[in-house]
Amino acid sequence: MESTPTKKFRGSRSSRLLARIGMAAIGSAAVLSVGAATTPAGAATAPYKTASFDWSVSFLGGLGHVNLQGEYKYNGHDVYQVGSVYCTPSGYGMTVTWCGATGGGNGDLTFGFNESGCIGPDSIGCITGGFRAVVNTSGNFVNAYTF
Repeated sequence: MESTPTKKFRGSRSSRLLARIGMAAIGSAAVLSVGAATTPAGAATAPYKTASFDWSVSFLGGLGHVNLQGEYKYNGHDVYQVGSVYCTPSGYGMTVTWCGATGGGNGDLTFGFNESGCIGPDSIGCITGGFRAVVNTSGNFVNAYTF
């Protein structure tokens, strides 16, 4: 079996030049600042990052579904809801009675909905419940549950 030689990545001319300038500055004990500097106490916090989500949750043995969508922003110690939270029911007899978010700031942010699913003539069999998804202050999804 023949192997083909791999080409060594050398970078662009400008990236090689920047690398040489950086090495020269570091080699001469100069301070080279690349990226964000540390923030002194009491100064403005790091910029927020935004993330979106789109979760689909099934109920009634898969006969009903609710799609939950929205966005949140976070900076490593605060998390906030951005814009509206959307809950779209589909399937047999599904209705959403509450849709939104709670919490946030320097605590976890919880997205969710309450639902009611009814089956049978005259909705004789109704089941109520809901869904919650928790995002921590670093922007990470940490828990989800139905009830």
